[in-house]
Amino acid sequence: MPILLAATYLSIFALVFGCRPGAPGGVSPSNPELSLGVVPATEIESYPLGDEGCQETPETLDLLESVSLEFWQDGSIGPRSINLQELRIKSTPLSSNLVGAVKFDAVFRRTCDAGQAAPPVCTPLDSSAAGWKPLQQGRTLKACHPRMSPIRNNIEHLGLAAIATIEKSGQKIKNSLPAGTHLPPVQVLVAPRFETHWTPWTQNGRPSVYQSILADNMAYFPPTSTTPPFVALLPKRKSQGSSNSDSVNLWESQFVIAHEYAHHVEHSLGKAHFSDKQSQLRLAVSEGFADVLAFSGLGASSSSLKGMPCIGKDRAPDSLEFSTGIPKIITPALMARFGDKSNAESTPLTESEKSICQGVPPHSAHGIGAILSHWIVELASYTPNYETAREDTLNQVSIDWLTHVEASIGAGDFSSDSGDSATRKKELTLILQALEKSIRAQFGKHNEHISDNLRQLLRQKMEFAFPALEQHEWFKD
Repeated sequence: MPILLAATYLSIFALVFGCRPGAPGGVSPSNPELSLGVVPATEIESYPLGDEGCQETPETLDLLESVSLEFWQDGSIGPRSINLQELRIKSTPLSSNLVGAVKFDAVFRRTCDAGQAAPPVCTPLDSSAAGWKPLQQGRTLKACHPRMSPIRNNIEHLGLAAIATIEKSGQKIKNSLPAGTHLPPVQVLVAPRFETHWTPWTQNGRPSVYQSILADNMAYFPPTSTTPPFVALLPKRKSQGSSNSDSVNLWESQFVIAHEYAHHVEHSLGKAHFSDKQSQLRLAVSEGFADVLAFSGLGASSSSLKGMPCIGKDRAPDSLEFSTGIPKIITPALMARFGDKSNAESTPLTESEKSICQGVPPHSAHGIGAILSHWIVELASYTPNYETAREDTLNQVSIDWLTHVEASIGAGDFSSDSGDSATRKKELTLILQALEKSIRAQFGKHNEHISDNLRQLLRQKMEFAFPALEQHEWFKD
């Protein structure tokens, strides 16, 4: 019996998706208007299985030794040899300490009523119930050779890229978690089909069903009472006029994979981002937290984002500005636009625009999250222990920051977003005070004082909430 994915927040890496209504008055157009990242089923790339015979072999649980995978690094895509022995990745089935299984051919479905006037009758993606029912749980992927060089865009390539990255970044993160933290294994879904069926639909005078598919992104799904936590490598829209292999895929950036796994870490810490009612600023905290953990888990490096189309500069925590040249500073003007939907996330797209990445709007939750992650990295670099243990320092600052933010939420200081500027300013102040506490704690561990340079940096970056922070203990001797 299909199981509803309830009590789930879909954590999307770079874009926010949603259903589009049919035409007013209940008359359906010839095709629905779809958000960026939601595409007709006929335009989805297919991903072949390189070794079908391997899937029928007995499960021997041998360890993989090495793989050569195509990853984005320092501005280009190319083969990277990875020694897997230290990661201890099992071959049949493909699994590891942090990844319970890798699955392919999974299918999820939900239905939207296209015959209704706006808004359509379907569950929005950013609610507490995603609304998809698993029709196929997927097949468990195996890898039969100790040394592998799978063809780019084969299912084996996607699965190995995900599991190698999660193990590499996740083990570093795991070592920084508070004692007693339970970090259950995740599943990885390779190119799953998240189908929306638009009904009733009329084509050539006959009732029909129009299918749209989530694509061009990655997502983390927290566990439910009936489903394990999983990271989904969503399929890609077919390239316009070229083959899929001519352009970079999101999963070919290890940062993107590590970011989604960091959401699993956040959930495992028991943080309230995944509860039903959260403000947009709290979602920004989640995105910033995941960006920092991905950055630290990959050696405090953004080389897997450098030069990457659409998101590279926008999401790199060590980048001072967005690709548009806007500095990563939260100003009153930026907060005045926060949550503004007059951008590519909600406006209809032309056919040519659908194949062009729109970047990360600085006034979106992901944009504010990118700013917060940049601040954490820069502020943490001033702390006493950063040069000798930068990855551990970044993890500790981020987890401590999230803990202080959650303490504010537990006290009822955060709520579902009302759009009220005074409420948002209060929330932002609490977020920044939490950051102040986590940075101060790093100095306290070494009995050192906060430098004047760090105080000045705070004044420069935290312009919007500065009046409220000026009297805070950060500025005391």
